[in-house]
Amino acid sequence: MNHLSIRLLRSLRPLAELMALAPIVAWAQAPTEASLLQSQVHYELQADGRYTVDERNVMRINTPKGVQMFGQIPQHYSASLQKLEIVEAWVEGKDGQRQDVPADRILEQQSPQSAGAPMFSDGRVKTIVFPGVEPGSVLHLHTRRTQLKPLFEGQFSMVEMPPPILDVKAATITLQAPASLPLHVDAQQFSGGRVAAPAAGVQAWRWEVKDLAALPQEAGAAAAQDRGPRLAVTTFADDQAAA
Repeated sequence: MNHLSIRLLRSLRPLAELMALAPIVAWAQAPTEASLLQSQVHYELQADGRYTVDERNVMRINTPKGVQMFGQIPQHYSASLQKLEIVEAWVEGKDGQRQDVPADRILEQQSPQSAGAPMFSDGRVKTIVFPGVEPGSVLHLHTRRTQLKPLFEGQFSMVEMPPPILDVKAATITLQAPASLPLHVDAQQFSGGRVAAPAAGVQAWRWEVKDLAALPQEAGAAAAQDRGPRLAVTTFADDQAAA
């Protein structure tokens, strides 16, 4: 489930990211509090199902409420299955000045979900506390997540979605894998697909979406993953194989 992610299923980020639904609830309450200016997600797959996902996001804070919602950003992961690195985190002020997040403002603790569920005791969360955030600030976050052990040996699955309750300027997802690895793709409202390989024995893919408006939040509406852009990639041939 790869990244059965917070991007949703969401950034399918590893199974542990399913625990990061709190920010999405906040987004649903206020779709214009912040704007995702750029999102770049890159997957590097290995034949045995292990992978690394490198993610760069740039978000502009639009309102005082957006400061409260996104001044601190949690990143959830499984300590026994994954390694999570905060490669770079910084704030670009309205004056264009850069202010890096100090190391002591990247806080790590057991996730609240794992504290209440002993079977998920390896659940961890790193919270990035951005300094000096105000309306007009632009947050830059670069993370790298390594799946040290696949959930299913030799298998890979991921789902990616742009945050459905934010307006999104541009989002790009790229993937490289051994050419021998069979990949099945479901791309809804994403443009792109397989591209020229950078080397022999490698397959490469690229998808993108641009200028997305936040999805209307209506009582009784279908789930965002059924209405908005969605990208799913898996090595499983069908539901029976996954079961």
